[in-house]
Amino acid sequence: MKVARPSLRHSFNVHQLLRIPSAVGLSLIVSLLTPVTAAASWGIVVGTGPTAIAVDPATGYSYAISNDWTLKTIGPAPSFQVMATATLTQRPSDIAVATAYGKVYVAVPRSQLVAVFNTNGNPIGQIGMGRKSKPTFLAIDQTKGLLYVANQQEKRVAIVDMATDAVLSRYAANVAADGFGFHPTLRRIYVSDIQSQTVQAFDPDTGTQVGVVTVPSGASLLFVDANRNRLYVSLPAVPAVAVLDASTLAVLTTLPTPTAPTGFALDALNDRLVVSYSGSSTVGIWDANTLTELKRAAVGPSPAGCAWIPGTSTALVANSGSNTVTVIDTLVGAIVGVASTLDRPASGTTF
Repeated sequence: MKVARPSLRHSFNVHQLLRIPSAVGLSLIVSLLTPVTAAASWGIVVGTGPTAIAVDPATGYSYAISNDWTLKTIGPAPSFQVMATATLTQRPSDIAVATAYGKVYVAVPRSQLVAVFNTNGNPIGQIGMGRKSKPTFLAIDQTKGLLYVANQQEKRVAIVDMATDAVLSRYAANVAADGFGFHPTLRRIYVSDIQSQTVQAFDPDTGTQVGVVTVPSGASLLFVDANRNRLYVSLPAVPAVAVLDASTLAVLTTLPTPTAPTGFALDALNDRLVVSYSGSSTVGIWDANTLTELKRAAVGPSPAGCAWIPGTSTALVANSGSNTVTVIDTLVGAIVGVASTLDRPASGTTF
């Protein structure tokens, strides 16, 4: 997963904690199998202002976090039914799925913790990050069983053992993260920062910086394409996507976009890169090999985070300007169908 993540220093307010949901609601969305216009807003109803989404490849379940302080657990295709809801007292900023451990992690900056859920959407714990931490971004090392947490305020990266959810160590990142990612092959952590206009690379095993590059227009959201050894970095002021070599951090090219990129997802099966365009009702579908925009798909208003369902040509797009997640086919650039959704509260004790 990589998803659009709001910065604590910019236009989004990203503060959170958990509380028990107070109501159960029922929403109906009609299935659609043909392309739609940009004005349409079809999608899975998940709560007001969804900003990020992640997929569990083992189950096909997906998880959406929203500005109305909720985490929604969504069942697999073709129904995409909302199975559970956890309500948060403040807004979450990022989400990651640890498939091997059956856990879903949600960053909660203002409450200075990472909330932990099982894959059914039930809360099972929390990881305190410290009084001045503000955990904002998450990345997972599936091989070593580690969770990396970018703490924007204290400018540090915490390393968490996902078996025990214990914080093992922290190291200085020197900048307040506006983007964050992990390269599983190179074993590198990347941190982007608008204020310093840099992208920095770290060895997570030693906590040492191994590279830095200046991006004059200011680097925001960051996405790692390990298959092609690239980084895609949002340049909101241009607007554009900078494409970097993940090994050298050299800027390979810059791809103009109609508005600021706010989310990335890679369809590894069909070599398609999905890019959300802020303030619009569209996402770009790019050929990941040639870096050519092939289509511009209509989705809901203000698309943000997006995610790919492995083994398919299906991508999910969180529409932050509405209450929906849109399901699109990356090959045809059209909505592929949604179903009625039942809003159910998660069981168990919340935080």
